[in-house]
Amino acid sequence: MLVLLWRIGGDARLPEDGYSWWLWSSYAAEHGLANVYKVWRNDYPPLYQYVLYGFGKLLGSADAILRNLHYLKLITLLFDFGGALLVASLAATRQQGIGVSLLLLLNVAYLYNTLAWQQVDAIYTCLCLGAVLAALQGRSVVVGVLFVLALNMKLQSVIFIPPLVLVLLPHWQRTPKVLLHTIAVSALLQLAILVPFIWGGDRNYLPHIWLLTRSAGDRYPYISLNAFNLWYLLTWASSLMDVSDTLRFAGHSYKHWGLLLFTVASAITLWPMCWQTVRLLLRRRVMGAEHYALVLLSCGLLPIVFSYFNTQMHERYWHAALLFLAGYGYLAKNYWLYGLTSVAYFLNLEAVLELLHHAPFWLYNPQLVAVIFTIVLIVGIVQAYKLAYQNAHSTSVPEPVASLRGA
Repeated sequence: MLVLLWRIGGDARLPEDGYSWWLWSSYAAEHGLANVYKVWRNDYPPLYQYVLYGFGKLLGSADAILRNLHYLKLITLLFDFGGALLVASLAATRQQGIGVSLLLLLNVAYLYNTLAWQQVDAIYTCLCLGAVLAALQGRSVVVGVLFVLALNMKLQSVIFIPPLVLVLLPHWQRTPKVLLHTIAVSALLQLAILVPFIWGGDRNYLPHIWLLTRSAGDRYPYISLNAFNLWYLLTWASSLMDVSDTLRFAGHSYKHWGLLLFTVASAITLWPMCWQTVRLLLRRRVMGAEHYALVLLSCGLLPIVFSYFNTQMHERYWHAALLFLAGYGYLAKNYWLYGLTSVAYFLNLEAVLELLHHAPFWLYNPQLVAVIFTIVLIVGIVQAYKLAYQNAHSTSVPEPVASLRGA
C-alpha cells in the first residue's frame, strides 16, 4: 500500500523544493554531512540533513540523486504511516484501529503534503504525536528523545512544549528524578546530533545553526506565505505574499500583533489543560484515559492557533493538526473538527500547488478557507472547555495512565 500511494503521488513538487533537496543531498554526499551548511540557502534544522546525506550516499552521485529524487518522499511517507499507526493505538480493538488509520491514509488532505508537495512536515508531526502519547503514559525520557528529534526536524515543534509539560508535571511531582533523567538524556541526544557539525567539518557550524534558529522568525517578513488565516479576513486580500509584516498598526508591527494574538489564543486554548493539571497536582494523581480526549484536542488546536494568528505562515503549517484531531475524533466519536480541518487544509494546499488546476475556482477562495479554520477554532475551544468541565465534575475515580494498545 505504501508503494502504491507513492506511485499515485507522482512527482509534482515545486521546482525550488526539488532543487534544494538535490543540492543539499549531493553536496553532503560529496563533501560530508558536517559541511552541508556551507551550501547556499540551506536553512533546515540538522535532522533532515542526516536524511539527505544518507539518501545521497545511497545513490552515489549528483546525477543519480536528481534522477531518483522522487524516492525521497518514501522516507516521509513512512512517518505518515507511523502517525496513522500511533492514532490507531488509541483504538480499543484491532478493527477499530484499522478503521481510524484508514481514515487518515485515505484522506487526500493528510497525504497531499507528502505525495504531491513532497514536503516533510509528516516527520515532525509523527514525532510530536509520539511524544504526547508517551507523555500520557508517563514515559518522560521517551518524550525527551522524541521531542528533541522533532525540534531538530522542524522548529514549529516548539509549540508542543506547553502541553507536554502540563501532561508530565504530575509524573515529575511523583518522581522528581525522572525530570533530571529526561533533561540529561535529551541534552546528550542534542549534543550527539550536533557533534558532526561542531567538530567534523571545515569549521564549527554551531554558531551558524544557532543564527538560523534565532532568525527563523525574520527570514520571510511577509504577512502570509500562503496560509489562508486571520489576516486574509482582516485585509480581504487575494494574496499577502508581497505585503511586509513590518508595517505598523496602532504603534506595533503586524508581526508583533500576530505574536500577541497567538499568545493570548494559546493561553485560552490551553487553559482547560492547565486547569486539569492543577487539579491533578493538588490530588497527587496523573492523567488517566478519561483525559486523553482533552489533551489530543488541545494539541490539535495548537497548530491551527499558530498558523491562524501569526504572520509569515506557510500553507503547510496546518498539517500537524490532522493527526491529533483524528485521535480526538476517535475518542470523542465526533469527527467534525477533523473533517473541517481536512477540507480547509486541502483547499489551502491545492490553491498554491494547483495540481487540479483550480476547478471550481470559488472553492479555493482564501477567505472561505479562513472562515472554515475560524469555525474549527471556535468550536474546538468550546469543546475543550466542555471536556474540562465534564472531567472536573465526573464522579468516577481517575484511572492511572493506561497503556496504549500495541504501543
